[in-house]
Amino acid sequence: MKLRYFQIRRDLSFCGFTLIEMLLVLFAVLLLTHFAYLVFPQASEHEQVEGGFKRIEHALYIAQQYAIMNRTYTMVRYTKSNKQFEVSDYFTKKVLYTFTFPIDIFPIIYTNELRIQVTEQGSFSKSQTYYFQTPVGKYRLVLLLGQGRFYYEKM
Repeated sequence: MKLRYFQIRRDLSFCGFTLIEMLLVLFAVLLLTHFAYLVFPQASEHEQVEGGFKRIEHALYIAQQYAIMNRTYTMVRYTKSNKQFEVSDYFTKKVLYTFTFPIDIFPIIYTNELRIQVTEQGSFSKSQTYYFQTPVGKYRLVLLLGQGRFYYEKM
């Protein structure tokens, strides 16, 4: 009877974890968490910059649609003083859409204002390239003549 008791007790002792095994697993989890913590802020900033450019894209689409529907000129304007994008009717100055840049997206412009004029056909009045400085790198916004096409890309 005693022999059987020791045999069962010995088999149960192999079911647990040793302290070294638990420390190794804890070390592996902490190491993975540390790497994720280092990568996450960069990914978060990149997403905020992409979100900012999606809002600029949205503002340009609003300006084009309003210009086509109302047969009037629209203006997309950015002012350095209040760091705000604004879409407005060119003649009546009625504000259609406005937003402030997320984080630090700065257009590299030499004057106090960035202006993009959209004609009544939805195309841009001039073919231009605007450069933006962001925490994750430089971007450029390219406006093409013709049918009002535009794109942005990371440089």
